[in-house]
Amino acid sequence: KWLPEMAPFVIGEAVIPSKAGKTAFCEFINIPRTASQLLEMEPAESIGLVRQGIELAKKRGAQLVGLGAYTAVVSWGGMVLREAGVPLTTGNSYSVITAYQATLAALERLQIDPGSSTAAVVGAAGSIGRCLALLLAQSVEKIILLGNPANPRRSLDKLTTVGAEICRHLLSVAQDSPTGRKIAGVPGCPDSSQDLADFLRFFNDNASLLPITVSLDADTELPKADVVATATSSVNDLVKPENVKFGAVVCDLSRPANVSREIKSRRPDVLVIDGGVVEIWNRPDLGWNFGFEQGLCYACMAETMLLALEGHLEHTSIGSSIDLETLDLLQSLAEKHGFRLADLRSFDKPLSAKDWQRVIAFRAAAGTDIFCRSLGPKERF
Repeated sequence: KWLPEMAPFVIGEAVIPSKAGKTAFCEFINIPRTASQLLEMEPAESIGLVRQGIELAKKRGAQLVGLGAYTAVVSWGGMVLREAGVPLTTGNSYSVITAYQATLAALERLQIDPGSSTAAVVGAAGSIGRCLALLLAQSVEKIILLGNPANPRRSLDKLTTVGAEICRHLLSVAQDSPTGRKIAGVPGCPDSSQDLADFLRFFNDNASLLPITVSLDADTELPKADVVATATSSVNDLVKPENVKFGAVVCDLSRPANVSREIKSRRPDVLVIDGGVVEIWNRPDLGWNFGFEQGLCYACMAETMLLALEGHLEHTSIGSSIDLETLDLLQSLAEKHGFRLADLRSFDKPLSAKDWQRVIAFRAAAGTDIFCRSLGPKERF
């Protein structure tokens, strides 16, 4: 753990290139606390520490500040720091985009049809989880929205609102995607131009007829999901060997991770991928080592770089609700400046050809003696 007397400090710097011929100067400022330490602090103390980091950035000439990982969580998505005198971003929009791209890429590699799959989003009431659920709902047959059982009433209210938003979103894209027709035939379905309140009533009245499940019970619902995405602020393992479906694809966006490392050894049929890892155009040296190969970074970092390259110096992706227009903006900026999803990774390491072959082999061996011997009693099928 970091010592409590330590203040934020600069840990690295880099010049970020763009395919469009622009450059941006980037400095990385370390907030010297772990996620657990920030969680244990009083809110005023943790926010004050993040504010120190912002002030350091301002003194060094920053025109835009990205709030990475738990600094966004303790500052309520940057909302309590929006008057700090510099534009902020949490990087959540590009994190959503890359997680969605990574999930679809993994399904394609394993020849899994998203349209016949059930997806579960753990943390669907949060900023990232909500947007990821909206995108996944366009591609999958059914979706499960999972929230925090520690605050049941608040979580269920938020999840129900996300469910209503999904209904409205699917209808709004019905002309371009057959996915939207899933709910068009349900009696009383509002027009996509109507207010969210109308869809909330519709969702509550027709929950049993819709391909959307709202729940706080991950252990009951996760075994039903072919695709799992985690996007929470929890520091606990929520996806475990005993509660994940055979052959599932799990995309872990949470930092700290929410997927147990035991899955790798105990559930070889399950593919876990890290969400939100980006390859910067021309793969520059970022000036410090945070566990990736040169030129790779987290999507939240990449969003800050993209906004700086574009000169989009205003609050972006802050608060609890990201709009789809911002997702479109970040997608277009990534294409313009040459940023792309990095090759898929699992538990912070690149997935090799051997890793893919291993997962495919164990999925194909389901029900055989060799497969059953590799699993504990609780994981056998």
